[in-house]
Amino acid sequence: MAILTDKVMLNQVIYNLLINAIKYAEKDPGQFKILLEASEYKENLMIKFKDWGIGVVEEDVNKIFEEGFRSLDAIKKVGGSGLGLSISIAIIQQLGGSLKLVNNSKPTEFHLILPKTFKESPNDSFR
Repeated sequence: MAILTDKVMLNQVIYNLLINAIKYAEKDPGQFKILLEASEYKENLMIKFKDWGIGVVEEDVNKIFEEGFRSLDAIKKVGGSGLGLSISIAIIQQLGGSLKLVNNSKPTEFHLILPKTFKESPNDSFR
């Protein structure tokens, strides 16, 4: 499947999601698992990111896309700026798509939805 989008911007979002999955993985390497699934959905491409890390506590679910937000669990486990998800959602919205947390634990699951055709002139196509 092919889409027309800004490759550099999409790369940043995917990088942020993968890095978060790695950073917030359980300590036991035998428990580390990331699953990515891509599918077409109407005029969109949907990429599901699933990981079996520490998850997002219920009271933080509505805050995770806020600039600079880091949960107490995240602060205790690893360093970071709290910018990755806020940057990612802004990029995806600029590309005409959406980024949603659909499950907050075991697996933590994000859905990245992008239109197959970029609405404006992209820097590059992603195939």
